[in-house]
Amino acid sequence: MTASCFCLENWWERPQQLHAWGYFPINSIAKGDGHYLVLAQHASTVFKINDTDGGIIWRLGGSRTDFELGPDVEFGF
Repeated sequence: MTASCFCLENWWERPQQLHAWGYFPINSIAKGDGHYLVLAQHASTVFKINDTDGGIIWRLGGSRTDFELGPDVEFGF
């Protein structure tokens, strides 16, 4: 996995590639509006993943969130 792409298609084949990526435990996946919502509790992040290219549309939570939550607001689940 890179910061710009998380491909769901054929994910089981990725570790055999020359540059394998590390995985994270996924709590749930839901598909809506043509894209995926991936909840990763250990990363404290919700990802919206593009169904076409596997790219990350946005992240909520974690160390690289795409949202500004305002003063004294913390995201967690």
